[in-house]
Amino acid sequence: MAAVCDRVAEAPGLFGVDAPGQDAYVALLRHHLREAAAPTVRRAAARALAACAEAGAKAALLEALGDARIGDAVPDLLAGLHKPPLREVLALLADTDRPPSQRGNAARALGAARYAAAVPSLLAALADDTAPTAVRTSVADALGALRLLAGAAPLAALAKDEEQPGTVRARAVRALGLIGAPDTLPVVLACARSPHEAIRGRAVTALGGFPVLAAARALEEVVAHGSEPDVARAAVRALGRIGAPGLPILVRLADDVSKDVADQLVAALAARPETEATAALGRLAAAAPPTQGAASAALSERGTPDCVEPLAALLDADVHPHTREAAVRGLLRINTDEAHERVLAHCLTAAHLYGWHVEALDVIAEAREVRLGL
Repeated sequence: MAAVCDRVAEAPGLFGVDAPGQDAYVALLRHHLREAAAPTVRRAAARALAACAEAGAKAALLEALGDARIGDAVPDLLAGLHKPPLREVLALLADTDRPPSQRGNAARALGAARYAAAVPSLLAALADDTAPTAVRTSVADALGALRLLAGAAPLAALAKDEEQPGTVRARAVRALGLIGAPDTLPVVLACARSPHEAIRGRAVTALGGFPVLAAARALEEVVAHGSEPDVARAAVRALGRIGAPGLPILVRLADDVSKDVADQLVAALAARPETEATAALGRLAAAAPPTQGAASAALSERGTPDCVEPLAALLDADVHPHTREAAVRGLLRINTDEAHERVLAHCLTAAHLYGWHVEALDVIAEAREVRLGL
């Protein structure tokens, strides 16, 4: 049943409004959405309904927002409809007699649909201390998805209120990172030092939404002070998102990288186009595992002229053969005379030629229009 529903979602034109038997398909899909024992089938039926029968899907999807096992998959489907029933969704959020799961998923649907008119209702639900925690966390998520400055101050007040539930504060901090209002940065910095693990972790990630030096330095402190591995990794990812202010710190981290954050550091440096990032990747590629393979692969994919030196340095270094192979392929991708000369010099002194050596020689011969053969 799930496979059939997936097929309907993939090819809605075969089953849509003008298709023979469309009403029967819609009825079956609504039945599976309500009654199927397996959540996988219910999720697939929801996707199929949203794809092929918007008019017949709205009421069923609104009801499915309250499904404890699949409701979290429905907000995006509702938001993706050509004309999502946003007024009805807003009414569900405001109806305190509805189950918390349905109200929370309604909030998420409003955020996913970027429905700015919902901000007053979302802020009212956020400020309601009597509302279930599940509703308020979903409201914070929705305000973050909307990314409107109108939500920044209330979220900041909630994030720093130690009388509030930790989970609500953590989601408020996450939303602040998505909005990125400069005047809320002190609140996020304070939360990054919170003794509450969930709040601290969310705040570290949120700092990536503030492309300023103060945020970058705070993230460097998180990595340098031996934070929990997950938090340290989140800090490196956030440094990558900060952009230029985070680059000098990423470069410094490359000189003494912890194995806990090595892969994240390589990924963050690989996303930066600057020559400083290239040089740092070269140092990581020449270092001991675990950075060696990932850094050499990143340099190889980079394929810019400033990669010639760091890639060539790997050819005769004490590295794994796979690292050498990645360096050769990267030099070939650069495709300059200098890069080719470095590959040729390595092949001439190699004690053993692997298949990739031979391939490299063939590529260079073709580039230089050298005809090989009998």
